[in-house]
Amino acid sequence: MPAAVSEVGAGAKFSRSSDENQLSDSQTRTFRIVLTSPTEFVDIQAACGIYVGYQHPNNVGLFCVSFDASFEGDSRMVVLATFNYRSSPSAQQEDPKKQPPPIRPANWSTSTSLSEVPKATWYRRKSAAAWAEEVPAVNPVGDMYDGVTALEPVVSIRIDQWEPSDPTRFNLYAGSVNLDAMTLGTLEMKPGTLMFRGVSSQPALESWGDQVYKGWRCTYEFSYRRNQTKVRLGGGDDPAEGDTEADVEIGWDIAVPMSGYNVRAFNPAAAAADEDIYAQPLKYVGKELAAPVALAEGVSAGDKVRAMVRIPEFEDGKSLQTTSASPVALKPNGRPLKTHNAAGALINRPYVYAYRTQPAINMKQTLGLRLN
Repeated sequence: MPAAVSEVGAGAKFSRSSDENQLSDSQTRTFRIVLTSPTEFVDIQAACGIYVGYQHPNNVGLFCVSFDASFEGDSRMVVLATFNYRSSPSAQQEDPKKQPPPIRPANWSTSTSLSEVPKATWYRRKSAAAWAEEVPAVNPVGDMYDGVTALEPVVSIRIDQWEPSDPTRFNLYAGSVNLDAMTLGTLEMKPGTLMFRGVSSQPALESWGDQVYKGWRCTYEFSYRRNQTKVRLGGGDDPAEGDTEADVEIGWDIAVPMSGYNVRAFNPAAAAADEDIYAQPLKYVGKELAAPVALAEGVSAGDKVRAMVRIPEFEDGKSLQTTSASPVALKPNGRPLKTHNAAGALINRPYVYAYRTQPAINMKQTLGLRLN
């Protein structure tokens, strides 16, 4: 072992920089090591009692990141060792260099942009500075408007962390959304709002303490969006099971109005107040609809039939039917929904449900993200 080891003031320095608005402090400590012979091998870190990752004894915000050693002048018996301490930018409260790579908390960064998303609801302008309540994007007779979109903020998130195991196992999870709620900083992300877009990685070696760690530096990319939309929640196919309408963040789910070119036939005499009896094929007597109205010949309740609309016969003023050229609003049981009354007022909002199309995973557990 060395004959003597002592810290010296020569060469020690402190500096602070603020390049690109990023504050960074650095400091050095220098030790003089006197060898017992010119050929003696010495472990510089062990001799000085300082390892990469150790905290500065006085400036607790700095951690050792590297060291270098060289012989003093022409001497082969005296070694000068300089240990470099530095503060590192971190999204966490503590410096990332404080802990070894396998358990070191992840670092993250964000950016925000706008993305166009489809919308099934909108707000009608009432005046120069006022808007009406949110309503479905339908015309006065209940037909849904196509191509209604809105600009939604999308937050791109990059999470950097050390991965000790082969990260290729994460590649096939790209496109998955979060199954559980997550928090990043002050950003609270509800289930289904965060999508994993992929991971990039490269092999890396890092010295920390008296160990050399071999692994990968990985960058995980995510996209977060709220996509706040008024949809129906709960229940099932039967609205009597307790569907409720709420304004929620559906994220990467899609909001789909319940509509179609076909309907489930039902007995017009037993129609509910919110059912449109004229949106299904009805019986004719001669060239006019039968009175009272009844299902067309050969059509039974529960049959899947083409949606119909009522039109006037211009010669004699009688009502006729023709197939609908656009989808009609439906109830969960497949029967046509009566959305508007004779005056054109909305009496029943179309059913709009949110559907998840992407696979869902527990993001932190599956990807091993070390987020506080």
